[in-house]
Amino acid sequence: MINKQLFIDNFKVFDKEIVIEIINIFFEEYPDRFKRMDKNMVELNYKDLAFNAHSLKGVVSNFAAPVLFELAREVEKMASALRDGNTDLDLTFRLSLCYPKMKEAAGEFYIDLTELIKHYN
Repeated sequence: MINKQLFIDNFKVFDKEIVIEIINIFFEEYPDRFKRMDKNMVELNYKDLAFNAHSLKGVVSNFAAPVLFELAREVEKMASALRDGNTDLDLTFRLSLCYPKMKEAAGEFYIDLTELIKHYN
């Protein structure tokens, strides 16, 4: 999930303590981030879903996780279209398939981060 060498290269200018703090912030925010997005999906709140997916995309872009980044980008793109009044049932269906994939990838990403943080301890 995470391109470990790219991650290490991206964060090599930071002290280990800073990298650990950045990772720990993600760990702390992770449960609430997905609770909000789960709620957005249930409530068909595409405005907030687009915002939350965009936020996730920004966070993972720094962590060298291209698969999760692309899935978050797709969720954001579809939610934005639906937010803007698109009523295409195919788009709604594709979002309903993409979101669980994004969530699964985020779980794998989380596991990768737990392993990667050991490199900094």
